[in-house]
Amino acid sequence: MKRNVKVRFNLSAGKNFMKWKIMERGGAIQYVDPTQVQLVMKNCVLKNSRKTAEKIYQGNAKVVCAWVLCEEITIHPNIIIQDTSEGVFYNPRKFPYWVSNSNKSPYYPVCLDGCKYEQLHTNNNKIFITNKS
Repeated sequence: MKRNVKVRFNLSAGKNFMKWKIMERGGAIQYVDPTQVQLVMKNCVLKNSRKTAEKIYQGNAKVVCAWVLCEEITIHPNIIIQDTSEGVFYNPRKFPYWVSNSNKSPYYPVCLDGCKYEQLHTNNNKIFITNKS
């Protein structure tokens, strides 16, 4: 099944700074305030442009290089899922790939690029695992 929605956290300067950017396959783009909504994403894959991320990791300027692809997204006006026990995060200044917040060793984090999840959800500007595939 095709993943129709691309989600990423927008860090570009401007009126949509620090908002979730939701891009639909047909071209529709929506920005939502992470403090006002919770995103629930189904059938997801963590994507990353590894070459670009490696350059950022080595000190180059940050550019868009990671996102979540999902088949379906629901935007809830309030928090419906409280679980924040295991999450995924992306910061190419620290690691040039997606990692889990539950990794045991900060020296050898596991690369999660390409990992699939049945469901992910947000809580503010963070992404958490609801169900693993």
